[in-house]
This record gives sequence, structure tokens and C-alpha cells, in this order.
Amino acid sequence: MEAIVVLVFLALGLLLYLVPWLAARDRRHPKETAILVLNLLLGWTLLGWVAALIWAFTDAGPSANEMCAACRMRIDPAATICPHCRTPRMLVEPAPKSPSDRERQGGGA
Repeated sequence: MEAIVVLVFLALGLLLYLVPWLAARDRRHPKETAILVLNLLLGWTLLGWVAALIWAFTDAGPSANEMCAACRMRIDPAATICPHCRTPRMLVEPAPKSPSDRERQGGGA
């Protein structure tokens, strides 16, 4: 009985230890492998584990126009058809964020 309790605690500890990598994997982070390496090598230090967790939740993923709207998979910005779900890609121009951006695009106020 004690062996089972020890195994359960070890499994839960391993799961908790790998939370940064699991989060990166779930979010399809482009640096998932690097986050795993950081987690494995330096996760035992609390600082390394927290750094991996923060990195996993940074928005370093593809922008909205690099992701298929139908299947939410990353696609090449030059692609016209998603290679995953074969739907045509709709190109949407992002809105300018500031007046200076509008001036650079030729639409000054």
C-alpha cells in the first residue's frame, strides 16, 4: 500500500514539474522544445521552473494572419490554402494601432 502512495506522489510531482512544458504544448508555442529543455535542466531550481512557466505563457505564437481560422493550425504566411484542413486562406489586414501607423500606410488624418 505504501508503494502505491509513493508512486502516486511521484507521478503527481512529475506532472507538476512538467506544467510549463505541458502549457507550452497545449498552446502550440513555437519554442515548445526549448521550454521543455529549460524545464528539464533548470526546472529543479524554482527560478528555472518559473522562467519556463512564464515563457510558456508569453504570446510568442503566430499572429492571427499566420493561423488558419478554420483549424487554428499554424500556416505559412504565403500559403493560399491551409495544408492541414485544405480550406482557402482569407487574408485579413490588421488594423493600424496608432495614428503614426496610419500615416506610414498613406492614410494620414
